[in-house]
Amino acid sequence: MRITSMRIDLRRAIPARAYPLMVGVIALVLTVSMTIPFASILIVAVLLRRDQWKEIVVVSSLGSATGAVENAAW
Repeated sequence: MRITSMRIDLRRAIPARAYPLMVGVIALVLTVSMTIPFASILIVAVLLRRDQWKEIVVVSSLGSATGAVENAAW
């Protein structure tokens, strides 16, 4: 499988409307668990769906901020 076909398969794996929300949930989970930095996931998410970059950034920022508040509450 070539990289081009892999990118097309990944884009079709998640419906366009649910994609920013899924990235936001991943941001929340990664911020709470503090396992890996979320920036690398955000870069890949935006590159996979360039047409929705604004929604992805806003929702992932909200998810990351919510995770940080949850961490500070403990």
